[in-house]
Amino acid sequence: MREYYENVKPNSKLDYSNIKEKTGYDCAQWLIDEALRANILLPIIYVHSANPIGSENIVNLINNYYKKVGLSEKCVRVKIEHKIGEHLTSEDLKRRWSIMNEQN
Repeated sequence: MREYYENVKPNSKLDYSNIKEKTGYDCAQWLIDEALRANILLPIIYVHSANPIGSENIVNLINNYYKKVGLSEKCVRVKIEHKIGEHLTSEDLKRRWSIMNEQN
């Protein structure tokens, strides 16, 4: 959170060297490394994050992987509006699920 408030929010820059805990970017990098090591292809990946810069970095990382293995760059960021503490009804979940499926 410190990196977000000190760099991302005011400067639109994300410096991963300032982040001690693992992030979604670390997870995506691990996933790609494992797929390359095991020689398997990853499926289509959708990125959802409240951090627009971090999610764009993840999308670019994954699309670079797709390009490296000869696939089309198909990773995209999906935006699902929500608020902290929001309680979703089953209808909300169905609506969001249909939105995600329409983007396929």
